[in-house]
Order: sequence, then C-alpha cells, then structure tokens
Amino acid sequence: MLILALALLIQTPAALPEWARENPFGYERAQCSPMIRGDEPLEACQARVRSLLLAELGDDLPPALRPAAVEDCRPADAGGGVVCGPQRRAARSDGPVLVEQDCSNRVTSEGFSSDCRPVGQSEERGVSITLFGGDDD
Repeated sequence: MLILALALLIQTPAALPEWARENPFGYERAQCSPMIRGDEPLEACQARVRSLLLAELGDDLPPALRPAAVEDCRPADAGGGVVCGPQRRAARSDGPVLVEQDCSNRVTSEGFSSDCRPVGQSEERGVSITLFGGDDD
C-alpha cells in the first residue's frame, strides 16, 4: 500500500510552490538555471516550466511566459526542424555603422591617453630619423 502511494506521488506532477505563483519569471529562471536543469536544453526546460505554469495559473500567466502556440512555429533557418516562439526582429539598417578599431593606451603626465584608428588604416607611429641624407628622387 505504501509503495502504491509512493508510486502515485512520483507520477503526479508536483504542484507549484506559492512563491512561483507570485513570481513566475523567477520560478522559470530558477528551474532552468544550468545547475538545476543539468543536460536538458534550455528551450526544452522553458517549454516544460511554462506549460506547468500555464496549467497552474491559467489566464493569470503573463503573456511573455505563455508557451508558444502552434501558429507561432516556423521552419528553422538551417538544418531543418521547427522553431517556435516570437520571431526575432531584423537588425535595423538605419543605425550607426560600426568600425573595428585598433587602440593603443599610453601613460602621460596627466593620466592615460588612448589613440584609436580604424583597423587596416596605415599607421604612422614614432619618430622617423633620416640618416645619411634623404631620398632624392
């Protein structure tokens, strides 16, 4: 009899703690942290926890935590498969253009000074001294 009761407890999904009802975002973060979820992929953990939260909270679940509906699914970009959830926004093309820079720092009498140049631009560093005459072309 005791074994049967224990088996039923194991098979029955655990009810959410009270703090999970008050802070569902924190509950998801806690349950899906790498230390708790182990080898389970993050997306699988989030889907599992969000489904459990939806079952417990129903309409009180914040929209950001609602599991992805079937209509929110689309083919994955590479390698086949399906991706569910809100689509990511495309990068804005009207924003600033980032240029990779090479910076050097040096100590001055007033503190530190930085000299930055775009990568690939010719650099003129240091002092040049002409010995034995110049280039006479």
